[in-house]
Amino acid sequence: MGYTISASEKTRKKASETETKALLYLMNFDEDSNEIYYYIIDVINDISGHSVDMNSSWDIQSKGGKSNSPRSIGEETVTLFKNYMSEFDFVKSILFLGGVSSTLRIDKTANVFGIENVCKDVKNNLIEGLKKACRKKGYIKKEWITDENINKFLNQLIFVIDDKEKYDYIREIINIKSTIIVTNEVLIDIFNTIRDVQSAKKNNMKVEGEVINSPSDALKFKRHITSKEIRVMSLNRIVNANIMDKGMPLFFSEIICNLDRNEKMDVIEDCKLNITKALFDKNNSDNFWELFSEIYTHITENSENTIDELYNMISINKINNVHHLDKMSVKYLIALIMEVIYDYK
Repeated sequence: MGYTISASEKTRKKASETETKALLYLMNFDEDSNEIYYYIIDVINDISGHSVDMNSSWDIQSKGGKSNSPRSIGEETVTLFKNYMSEFDFVKSILFLGGVSSTLRIDKTANVFGIENVCKDVKNNLIEGLKKACRKKGYIKKEWITDENINKFLNQLIFVIDDKEKYDYIREIINIKSTIIVTNEVLIDIFNTIRDVQSAKKNNMKVEGEVINSPSDALKFKRHITSKEIRVMSLNRIVNANIMDKGMPLFFSEIICNLDRNEKMDVIEDCKLNITKALFDKNNSDNFWELFSEIYTHITENSENTIDELYNMISINKINNVHHLDKMSVKYLIALIMEVIYDYK
């Protein structure tokens, strides 16, 4: 029969802060984070995470209020329930909440928990909220609304309460090391950029009423982003923020070890200037992005290689397309990215 997309946001085009936090929670803090590569925006749910082969899926719904009542929480789980009852299999269902009322939790210190941590005297309110939403939504089959189905659904549901600031979610993306000084303002700016990209994905193609036969079919709507794209985007901004303020990256010393002091200073200043020009050349930003992404890929896949070896792996066309960078500047850029990624003492 296929899966009919019927819960997309038809009017609210902008991603909320909570939706972006939900995406970054799934990417960085969930126990399955390392298995998730694709993040599909507002097709199957607010967010659905998928493995690189699209054979495993994670379902996440977000609700931003800080004191959500049990009944309103129940209502908010309706799309998660729909997906649980669908032909698609999900590793887990997650409800990501900005906060909850004081009556919900047994252990009020637990911010990731199952239904067993919901107070018995308010659990019925949560269930009634879900049933009410099910009866209102045309995409919920009446035969699904049974106590047995709802209890099975709730027994596998994970509640996550947001307990972090925006900059906490960004620090975790590339596990920023103590050797890299990045202000919270820079990290918040990166968070806002990811939020804006997420918002833009909501405007890619109409999806309401479309039918898909597998989660992989959802990729055709171009509403997805990958973990690699988010990491490269974040890393790019961090390198940008640090390039002029910091001294030479240690990894670059192997490249200029045979030069005298004045020559070293000239090379370093030239490299910084060239990279800065490339970063701020809006007419050539796509080419710089592609080069940056390729460098990142080679570094993460060849962690033992030298800068010279990494340089030789890069497509010469991608280097030539970034007009401001010469050979030495590209090697300096490689060293900068390595410095952010690697934890050296």
